[in-house]
Amino acid sequence: MSLAAADVGIAPLNASEAAREGASAQLMTPGMGGVVKLLSIAKRTRRIMIQNLFFSALYNTLALGLVVLMAIPPLVAVLAMAASSLTVTLNAARLAWAESNDNG
Repeated sequence: MSLAAADVGIAPLNASEAAREGASAQLMTPGMGGVVKLLSIAKRTRRIMIQNLFFSALYNTLALGLVVLMAIPPLVAVLAMAASSLTVTLNAARLAWAESNDNG
């Protein structure tokens, strides 16, 4: 109950089923090392989210400026939007790549 009411709850490896259900995260190894790793991943995630917001704002500002200055063909707009989405997705994928390199 207290984990469900908390902003963030972390259940240890040998926690009860109720504690694991109410927790935001579950440690998969014994000890407190998992908490340190969890906080590190959270910090990297936040940093990448901010980068992605910056990339999106920059793209939209540049695209809007370009549209105001001249008409662009719809195909160019579609390709530019796809490139923007790909950039943000690949930037976010760095978390998974870093995680897989750390584990193996």
